[in-house]
Amino acid sequence: MYKLKISMEREDDWKLLVARKFPALKFKVVNSFKFDKCVSNVLFVRANGQKQAVEDFLTKLADEVNLLEEGEDYMFLEVCVSESFFEQELFAKHRCFQINGVLLQNSSVVFEVGSYERENLSRLFNELQKHAKVEMLFLGKSRFPTITLSSQQTTVLHLAFEDGYYDFPRRINAEELSRKLSLKASTVNEHIRKAENKLVKYFLEQKVR
Repeated sequence: MYKLKISMEREDDWKLLVARKFPALKFKVVNSFKFDKCVSNVLFVRANGQKQAVEDFLTKLADEVNLLEEGEDYMFLEVCVSESFFEQELFAKHRCFQINGVLLQNSSVVFEVGSYERENLSRLFNELQKHAKVEMLFLGKSRFPTITLSSQQTTVLHLAFEDGYYDFPRRINAEELSRKLSLKASTVNEHIRKAENKLVKYFLEQKVR
C-alpha cells in the first residue's frame, strides 16, 4: 500500500475555525458521511474542562450539533454542516481511501489517504492543490496499522483486566495471576510488558490524541 499524508487549509472550513478558537484542545473528525444536502461529522474533542464552550461555539457554526458520548475530559459530537464533500469525491475519483480520521492542528487539517498505486495519490494531491492550500507531509510505501498479540499475551492480558490488575488500587498482582494461569510470575510479567508495548506503540502511531 502507498500512503499520502497531507496538511490542508481552507478558509471556509468550519474545522479550522474550531481549531483556531481552541488552540490548546485536541480535535479529530473520526468519521463523515453525506445525507441530503448536509455532511454529518463525528467529532472527537479532548475538552480539558471546556466542553460547554466548544459545544456552544459549534452550535453557532453548524446546522445541528448532537452529543453522542462524553466522559470527564472528552466528548464525541455529531456536527452536521451544509458543506461540500469534495475531498471524499476526489478520493473516489482517484481510487484512494481515507486511512485515519481528520486531525485538526492549529491552522490546518491533517489526514492520511491510501491507494494501491503511488500515481493515484500523486494525482489526488495535484488536484487538491487547485482547491486549497496543501502541503505534502509524506508519500511512500506504508502498511495498515495493526496489533498482533500472541495467544498467551491475549490470555494473560484479558485475565489481568478482568481480575483487576489495572484497577486502582490493584485487586490482583502478577504473583496471583501466575497461580491462576499456572505460569511463573516472571512469565506473566513478560507477557504483560510485551502486550502493553504493542498497544502503546499502536496508540502513539495512530496519534489519537
